[in-house]
Amino acid sequence: MKLGNPIAQPFKHYWVENVFLKEEYDKIIQFSRSSNYEEVGDSCRGSVGLGHSNFSGCELPFVMPKNIVQILTDAFWNNIIYQYPKATKEIVYDQAHAESFCVRDRQGYEMPPHQDGGSFIVGYAQLFIANETDEHHGIILHKSLQPERKMNIANAVDPDKQGDEYDAFYKDHKTEAVTTYPYKANCLYAIGCDDTTWHEVKSVKPNFNRYSLIWQLYWNQRGDYI
Repeated sequence: MKLGNPIAQPFKHYWVENVFLKEEYDKIIQFSRSSNYEEVGDSCRGSVGLGHSNFSGCELPFVMPKNIVQILTDAFWNNIIYQYPKATKEIVYDQAHAESFCVRDRQGYEMPPHQDGGSFIVGYAQLFIANETDEHHGIILHKSLQPERKMNIANAVDPDKQGDEYDAFYKDHKTEAVTTYPYKANCLYAIGCDDTTWHEVKSVKPNFNRYSLIWQLYWNQRGDYI
C-alpha cells in the first residue's frame, strides 16, 4: 500500500485512487459482501477483523504488508510528533501496532464533525468499497475556526481526566467544511489523529450499506512521550 504525496489543506491528509490492483480489489469486494459482521453496540456499524500487524493469518494478506506500521507511522509522523514531541520514529515503529477491519455502516450511522486526538489511535486510513460513486456517503474534512483551542494531551490520555478534557474541547467548537471526497470504488483517504484533523460522515441513507476497509495505527504507550 502506497500513500504517495500528502494534501496540505485543510490539514495534512491523503486521498489515493486505484489503491489495489483489480484482482485484489475484487477479493476485497467479495470479502466485504460475504462476511458475517459483528454489530458494534447501537452504532449502526458492523465489523469483521482482517488482521493485526503482530500476528500472521490475515485473510487478505496484501492489505496488511509486513511494513504496515512503518508505512502508517511515516505518513502520520507530523501528527504524532505534534502531540508527542518526545517520540522518535524508531520508538513508534517498535511500540505501535496496526489493525485492519472491514466495516459495514447501515442506515443512521453518522459522525458529526470530530477529531480523534488523545485516543490510542494515532493514524487512520479508510478504503471505500463502493459499487458506484456516491457523493453523499463519502468523507467531509473540516478546519477548526478556533485553532487557538488546543487539547491538553496530558489530560486526554489520562483515563481519569479525558472525559472532562474532551467535553471542554468539543463544547461549542466551531468548524467549517472545506473538502469533500466521494464514496468511490478503490479510493482511500488517510488522516493522522490530533486535535486539528476534523472530519465528518453524513448519516447513511435508508436501504444503503456503506462498506469500507479500515486501518488503524494504535500506540498504547504514547502518554510517556508528551
